[in-house]
Amino acid sequence: MVDFYVILGMDWLHACYASVDCRTRTVKFQFPNEPVIEWKGDAMVSKGRFIFYLKARKLISKGCIYHLV
Repeated sequence: MVDFYVILGMDWLHACYASVDCRTRTVKFQFPNEPVIEWKGDAMVSKGRFIFYLKARKLISKGCIYHLV
């Protein structure tokens, strides 16, 4: 992943049966009785643009439009 940061909440990861492997840049979701879903980051292609929490908070307080994901 290039030029962006991701903040994942521990409660959310726990609820989604997720495990994060920073070395291989993968997130695996292992829901009971379901196939494993795996997301793998790619160092060559940026998937999106994320900003720091404090910057987002400042923009939201100024009335900027935002989406929670």
